[in-house]
Amino acid sequence: MIVKTQAEAAAILGISQPRFNKLLHQGKLDSAIINKQKKRRQFDSERLKAAYLKNRDQMHSHREDKILKSDDRKRITEEDDVPEEVKRQAVNQSGIQASIPYQTARNLNEQYKAAMAKLAYEEKIGSMVYADKVASEWARHILAAKTILMGAKSKIAPKVKESSMEEVLKMAILKDIEEIIREALKELSEQKVEV
Repeated sequence: MIVKTQAEAAAILGISQPRFNKLLHQGKLDSAIINKQKKRRQFDSERLKAAYLKNRDQMHSHREDKILKSDDRKRITEEDDVPEEVKRQAVNQSGIQASIPYQTARNLNEQYKAAMAKLAYEEKIGSMVYADKVASEWARHILAAKTILMGAKSKIAPKVKESSMEEVLKMAILKDIEEIIREALKELSEQKVEV
């Protein structure tokens, strides 16, 4: 069937007329032109469809390449600073399927970023803390308890010596206090914080 206008040809292919004109100027539909006069171009509908389908696959692969390149430029994060070769080696060593579809990989990447953002938010509002922070706080409290226990005997000793008790009893009380302090310090020193 002969198509007499570019608007009809664009409608047959299901694309806009500007897109049709662009393809025509790029020479991708030349095989479908019957009459090559600019003002009276005519097209063979069957050859037009064949030329469009032939070039469409090439056009889509270029479009996907452009999308990938623009995404690479847009998304520069700490994780993206890793060279591509290192990423490929990590994928190969991990046994992850390297040829997953682009959309699946993108979805996984978005899920990872969302999870990381959620963790950062939870840390900021205080509903989640890191284990190393808990361990350092625990160590600080243990150190404070040790310091207090070490000073306990020196605070009690003058009061015991001023009392009217027998000297033997005073020494026994101080010795008991020292043993209790040593036992508490030993218990604290043997405690380990599991992270």
